[in-house]
Amino acid sequence: MVLAILEANFATELGGRRGGCFCLLSPVSHNPIQYFMVGEVPKDKEEKYRLFAREKADRLLLNREHKSSWQSRNEEAGQYGGAIRGCEYLFSFSGLPQLLDEALMLVVAIIHGDLDYEGARAIIHESQNPHFVKLYNLAIVNQP
Repeated sequence: MVLAILEANFATELGGRRGGCFCLLSPVSHNPIQYFMVGEVPKDKEEKYRLFAREKADRLLLNREHKSSWQSRNEEAGQYGGAIRGCEYLFSFSGLPQLLDEALMLVVAIIHGDLDYEGARAIIHESQNPHFVKLYNLAIVNQP
């Protein structure tokens, strides 16, 4: 549902990308709880997106004071934004531009009940994510 909202309202920003890999990770066991492809992912990109989604979550495990992988991103080293720390879980996505990966995970964490709106706003303080509020309004408030 949220990916369809992204496709309908962020076509320019998506640049033709239509899916990616979702990873829900337990910060206690360090094991993925959910790990799957979402949307349309080219076969030659699946492994890349899977590795990036896991790397983003693993970086949050290593940087316990961070709320977002944006805080430790290093594009030259292939480390991007797109993972966030909820109250109980780590949510990570790779396949879209990194700020849309992050916005998507913030909305998914809110829908999941693991983050509230104010917690999400605190997370985007670091990335200055320009997409979160619009996606939140479209997906949760049902207003543009």
